[in-house]
Amino acid sequence: MYTSYEILHIDTTEEMVVIKFMEEGRTDYVTRRYYKDEINDEVITALVEHAQAEAYAFYNRDAESVAFTPSSWGGTVRNLVMGDIPDYNPSFEKLEESWVETEESRTRVLTVVELNEAEKVVQILAKREELLVATDVNALSDRTMPAALIEYRQALRDITDQEGYPNSVVFPIAPLG
Repeated sequence: MYTSYEILHIDTTEEMVVIKFMEEGRTDYVTRRYYKDEINDEVITALVEHAQAEAYAFYNRDAESVAFTPSSWGGTVRNLVMGDIPDYNPSFEKLEESWVETEESRTRVLTVVELNEAEKVVQILAKREELLVATDVNALSDRTMPAALIEYRQALRDITDQEGYPNSVVFPIAPLG
């Protein structure tokens, strides 16, 4: 059962094999399987056998499904207008998406909205962590960290002590070098 298959494609860059199972009078089942290292006939047989159980499940679900034929297999949809992304500061603002729909088009509208305090804290601390991680290599025990970098890292840690935090934050500038 579900023993007829065809290898449609072998992608050695992605290490992937595309397999099609065929069953008389049934929809073809196409799946992909990934392999490691080298491909050979033994690997392909193992991939096909592994996929065979999935094909079995597909055909059993397919047997229980209600047939549907669309009134058309093609057509057109309204024009999609994505628009430009407005400038915003992700530490303090986010973009909210809405759609304006007419008979001719669907237009995405992005509106800049201020983050609430909890969202600001999350964004600020995530940016602080990213900046600290970027300098962690300099904090290894076998290195001597320059004073300017020590001060920079401390200023990042002290961001939560700034006047106006989290509604107003100034990130320190990383030292050169």
